[in-house]
Amino acid sequence: MKTLETLVLHGSGWLEAIDASGVQGQPRRPLALPQMKLRLTRSPADLKLVPQASGRIAMWRERPPELRRVFDGVAAPADLLPPAEAAFPLEGELGDPRGQFLPRAFSFSASGGAGQRLRLYRSSAGTVFGREGGLIGRVRLAGGQPVPWALLTLVVTPPLAAALTYKAQADAHGEFRLALQRLPAGTAANTVYPATLTVQATAGVPTSSPDPDTQPDADIRTGAGADPRWADSFAFDVAPGRVAALTSPGQGALVLQLA
Repeated sequence: MKTLETLVLHGSGWLEAIDASGVQGQPRRPLALPQMKLRLTRSPADLKLVPQASGRIAMWRERPPELRRVFDGVAAPADLLPPAEAAFPLEGELGDPRGQFLPRAFSFSASGGAGQRLRLYRSSAGTVFGREGGLIGRVRLAGGQPVPWALLTLVVTPPLAAALTYKAQADAHGEFRLALQRLPAGTAANTVYPATLTVQATAGVPTSSPDPDTQPDADIRTGAGADPRWADSFAFDVAPGRVAALTSPGQGALVLQLA
């Protein structure tokens, strides 16, 4: 059978959502992005989003015209090469109708078939504690105002194992839950491991979730009583197998000072 013509299509990239919460440094399975609530606030007029069976969303554009070409007969290898494509801005918001993940904003430049992974963090309702235990709490300012959407990074260093890094995000009310997956069990009932916490947060009270990965660093209250002492990290101990409240010393919450 003779091939009369060949249609060659080139995409402008793809979007993928991943669960970025919990322990880091392990493979991440993509989430079903077509089941999420995706809203674009800035995009080219000719952009089309096409759901894929893999859970990704493919991005297709009509410009430049070289992205869609028809060749007589069988296309040569050179005809299959992607054309040059100028980068274009893409901004929007991504949310989870089921409430398992917190919403987030995103903003980046896309082009040339490159993919973009949107990191999502689990809500309190979507966080499950295992036998390793975890931390719960809320973040607020010294005046008592909650700090929504703060991103917490915790590094735990067991004495006989490699350090483990965890991430969790606070919700719109400043409340968070962090599960300590893969944390080694203690050899005694009073076993504790040293941990260090850093926090990123946005000043003010944003009406919607910002991009969690681009928030500025915040200082944490590490002192008690009349001497608050502020530092860019907070050192404390965690006990494997327990769920504990994480607070600044002598406070009922984790108290932040924002830039």
